Amino acid sequence: MVTSTEPAGRRPLAWFLWWQGLLIVVMVALAAAGHDLAATVVAAATGLSAAGAVVVGVRWFRPARPAAWLLLAGAQVGFVAGIVIFMIDDRLLPGQSFPGPADATYLVGQYPLIIAALVLFVRARSPGWQRAALIDAAVLATSAALAAWVYLLRPATAEFGTGATGGLIIVVTYPVMDLIVLAVALRFTLGGGERVPARSLLLGSFAVSLATDTLYLLERIAGTFTPESPTSAGYIVAGVLLGAAALHPSMTGLAERVDAPPLEPTPARLGLLAAGALIAPVILVVEHLRGTLRDVLVIAAACAVLFLLVFVRMSGLVAAHRRHAITDPLTGLYTRRFFGPTLAVEVTRSGRSGVPLGLLLLDVDHFKRINDGFGHPAGDAVLRVVAARLTGRCRSGDIVARYGGEEFAVLVPGAGPDRIAEIAEGLRRAMTEPMPIGDGQEVAVTVSIGTATVPADAGSPEDVVRLADMALYAAKEGGRNRVMAVPAHAVRAGNGAGSTSMSAMLSV
Repeated sequence: MVTSTEPAGRRPLAWFLWWQGLLIVVMVALAAAGHDLAATVVAAATGLSAAGAVVVGVRWFRPARPAAWLLLAGAQVGFVAGIVIFMIDDRLLPGQSFPGPADATYLVGQYPLIIAALVLFVRARSPGWQRAALIDAAVLATSAALAAWVYLLRPATAEFGTGATGGLIIVVTYPVMDLIVLAVALRFTLGGGERVPARSLLLGSFAVSLATDTLYLLERIAGTFTPESPTSAGYIVAGVLLGAAALHPSMTGLAERVDAPPLEPTPARLGLLAAGALIAPVILVVEHLRGTLRDVLVIAAACAVLFLLVFVRMSGLVAAHRRHAITDPLTGLYTRRFFGPTLAVEVTRSGRSGVPLGLLLLDVDHFKRINDGFGHPAGDAVLRVVAARLTGRCRSGDIVARYGGEEFAVLVPGAGPDRIAEIAEGLRRAMTEPMPIGDGQEVAVTVSIGTATVPADAGSPEDVVRLADMALYAAKEGGRNRVMAVPAHAVRAGNGAGSTSMSAMLSV
C-alpha cells in the first residue's frame, strides 16, 4: 500500500487546484476553437467550484464561525446565476443592452452576501470598534470613492443617464457596492491579527474581483466589452483564490479574536495612508493637465474629509502616546512621570484653597520572598492585585500611582491627618486578604504605609514626600504591616533617615 506524505489538511486544496487547472486548459481549447463564451463558461464553472470548495472547507476544517464562509459560498452561487442569465440573454438577444437582468442579479445575489461575510469576520476578529483601524480604512475608502466618482460614476452617469432609470441605478450601484466591499475589507485587513495564508488568499480574491469589476464597467462605458473579453479571466482568478482560501488549513484562523493592535503604525501602513491622502491632489493635477477638470468641489470636499480623518488619527496617536507614557503597563496605574507633576499642582492648589491634601506611600512587605519562592509571574500577579485593591477602595478623584518595584503612592485631595490615617488603615486591612497568584494558588501579603498631609504636616511637595517616605521607613522598622505618620518637626530637623527613593518623583 502506498502512503501519501502530503498533510491530510492540504489534500482538498490540491484536488481543487488540479481541477481549476483543467478548467483553464478547457477554456484555452474552447477559445482556440472560436467559442466566444469560453471564458464566461469557465468563469461559471469556477464560481460553482469555489462555492463547493467553501462548503467542503467548512465541513473538513470545522471553523468556529462557519456562517461567514457559507455566505461567501452563497455569493458565488449568485455570481453563477448572473452568468447563466447573461449567456441566455446573449443567445436570445445578441448585442444585448447594458445594463441588463444579469447585472441586477450580480448586485442582488452576490454583493450583499460578500459584505455580510466580511462584517462577520470583522466582528469575530475584533469585536471592539478599533478606532484607529476604522479611521485608516476611512482614509483609504475616501480616496477610492473620489477616484471612483471621477473615473467611473460621473462617466457612467453621463453615458447611461439618458436611458431607463432602473438601468442608471444598476450602473451606479456597481461602484457603490464595490466601495462598500472595499471599505469593510480594509477594516478587516487593518484590524490586525496574524497574516495566515487563508487571509491573504481571501483578500487577494476580493482585490482581483474589485479590479475586474472596475475594468468591466470601464469597458461598458467605452462600449468595448464583448463576451470574449479577457476581463472574465479576472473572475476566474478571484474564484480560484476564494476556493484556495477556504480549503487551506489556516481558514479556521480568520475568525479568531485579535489582540489590540500595536500602538505604533507600521511603516507599510503609514506609506499606504500617505498614498491614500495624496490621491486627491494627484487627481486634481491629472484632471487639470488633461483639461477635463470638472469636479473641483468634489475634490475639495474629499481633501477636507481626508484632512479631518488624518487630524483625528494623529490626535489619537498623540493621546495614545500620552496614555502609554503615564500608565504603568503591568498594573494600569499612573506612573512616576505623571505623579510628580500632579503632586506639585495639588500641593499648590491646597495652599491656595486651604483644603487639606493627604499622601500615603505603600510598600509590599518582603516582596523579594514572593519572587524567590513563587517566581516573578507570581510577584507580578501580587502587584496587579495590590493595584486593583487600591483603585477599588479609592475615589475617582484620588491619584493612585506605581512608583516602581513594589512601591505605590496615593494622593487624596481633601484628606487631613485623621482622614488619611483612616484610609491608610483600610487599605492595609484590605491587603491582608490572600492574593491569587495563578494555578489556584494564593499567597498572604502585608503592606507598610507611611502618611503625610498638606498643610498640617508639610507645606511643599518636597517636604510632604520626604515626610511620608520617613513614615514608611518607620513602619518597616517598627515591624511592618502597619501605618505610620512622622511629625513635621522631623522634616524641619533635616532627619532624612530611611529610604528617599520616593523624593525622586518630584524631579521627573
